[in-house]
Amino acid sequence: MGVAVSMVELLVWTAWTGLGLAAGAGGMLFASAGLACIATEGPMLAAQAHANVERLAEAFIKEVAETEKTWIKVTSAIILAPFALVLWMLSFLCLLLYRGNFSTKLCMQLLSGSACVHLVALFCMPHMWWITMKFCFPAAPAIGWAAATFHEDQPSIEVEVPSQGADADGNNEKVGAQTEARAGVEVGEELSS
Repeated sequence: MGVAVSMVELLVWTAWTGLGLAAGAGGMLFASAGLACIATEGPMLAAQAHANVERLAEAFIKEVAETEKTWIKVTSAIILAPFALVLWMLSFLCLLLYRGNFSTKLCMQLLSGSACVHLVALFCMPHMWWITMKFCFPAAPAIGWAAATFHEDQPSIEVEVPSQGADADGNNEKVGAQTEARAGVEVGEELSS
C-alpha cells in the first residue's frame, strides 16, 4: 500500500511541477514578446488573437453546452476543463506571437528592454519573478478579452495609406512613367555634354 501511495504522490508532484514550468514558460513568453507586440501594434492585435481563439474553441464549447447532460459527461467536462483552459491560453499566445511584427525598430527596442528587466529581476528577486511569470500566463487571455471588449466599443476607422511612389489617387503607373522619363532626360543630358 505504501508503494502505491508514493507512486501516486510522485505522479502528482511531477504533474504539478510540469504545470508550474509550463505556466512559467508561457508567462515569460507573454511578459516579454507578447507585451512587446501589443505595445508595438496596439490592442487591436490582442483583440484579433482573442477573436481567433474564440473561433477555434467554438466547436468544443458548443459540444459541451448543447449535448445531453449526464453525470459521465459532466464529470468528463470538469476533468477536461483545466486542460481546455491551458489550451485556450497557449492558443492565444501562439496566435498573438504569430501575428506580431518583430521586425520593427520599436518592437526590437521593447524586446531588448524587456530582456534586461527580466534578467535584473531574475537575479535580484528570483522567487518573486518566477511567481509573477506563472501569473502572467493566465493573465494573457484576460488581457486579450479586455482588448477585445475595449475594441468593440470603439468606432472602426480604416485608413488607406497609398504605397510609396504613388500619387494621391494611387496611380502607380503615372508616377513610374514620370520617374522613368526624368531618369531618361538626366541620362540624355549627361551623354550630350
